Amino acid sequence: MGEHDRLTDPANSVAEDHAAADQMPWTQGLTIREYACIQLRQPETGIDELDDLIRKAKRDELAAKAMQAQIQHPSEACFDRESPGALRWNGDKLARHSYALADHMLAAREGGAS
Repeated sequence: MGEHDRLTDPANSVAEDHAAADQMPWTQGLTIREYACIQLRQPETGIDELDDLIRKAKRDELAAKAMQAQIQHPSEACFDRESPGALRWNGDKLARHSYALADHMLAAREGGAS
């Protein structure tokens, strides 16, 4: 059996291959490849529904990190001007901008952004 077969064969599930399987009951039935793809947020399991969930989780993770960075280093893109010199956070702008940054990061990763 080749290494690829070992990673994708349901007979080699994470629970059977992992020493602490009794501590991770949710891994039963996952192949080693599926488990790794979930943990690494890589949508390459070969199961469309699972890959879609992984893509959504990766996008949310990147948007959250972008939001944290914007809060730590604010720009006017995420504020409303209440009066000259006074700014107020705009949560909708912050969220939209965070997801736009996440989408750009994902597109760049796939080679689609410049």
